[in-house]
Formats: sequence, C-alpha cells, structure tokens
Amino acid sequence: MARRTKRDWLVEALTVLAEVGAQSLTIDLLTERLGVTKGSFYHHFGNYDGFKEALLDFFEAEGTLEIIDYTEEGHTPQDKLQRLLEVTAAFSPDVEVAIRAWALQDDMVRAYQTRIDQRRIAYVKSLFVALTG
Repeated sequence: MARRTKRDWLVEALTVLAEVGAQSLTIDLLTERLGVTKGSFYHHFGNYDGFKEALLDFFEAEGTLEIIDYTEEGHTPQDKLQRLLEVTAAFSPDVEVAIRAWALQDDMVRAYQTRIDQRRIAYVKSLFVALTG
C-alpha cells in the first residue's frame, strides 16, 4: 500500500465533497480511494471530528488565506484586485458549493464558512477602500 500524507487525505476529501457531497464523505470511501487502511486515517486525524476540523482548516488556508497572501504580492490596489480576479476565476466552484451545502447541515462547518466569508468580504472591502482612497 502507498503511504499518504495528511495533505493527500485532505485533497482527496475536497474532491469527494465536490463529486458526491458531505453525506458520502466517509472514512471507508476515503481509504478505498486512497488505497490505504483506516489506521492511516486515525494516525493523521485521531477521529472523524479531528479530520473534519483539519479539512475545514485546509479549505480556509487554501481557499482564502493563501489567495489573500498571493494577492498581496501586487504593488498597487489595482494590481491586487487583478491578481484576486485571476486566481479566483481559475477555481472550480464545485468545492465551494459543496462546503456551503454542508454548512447548511452542520454547525461546525457553518461557523467556518461564516468566518471565511467575513474574512473574504473584509479583504475585498479593503481593496476597494484602497482603490477609492
């Protein structure tokens, strides 16, 4: 069996979410798709709640924080806005839709989604304030 990193698990979990939704996001499906044992899952996450928290942290980091960091490499507010538009246009909406659907059914996911939305809105607002300065 192949060894998988924590990141492998999280990337595959986002793929599962996008393809079939949160109700199908099970340890069994992930181990089958990754070709590993359940022991690997428990080694990385401890339990399903630990996995869910790691997945949501990963989604927040990759889908918001790293995008903001990349955008901030622009020199002017216009450059930053252009970078933001380019990077977000390149993303498929499937994972975002799946996370939002999951948030309708799960309080923890809803709390993450609310925080992520607030962070995104505040960042875009700060760009427009800088543009209109």
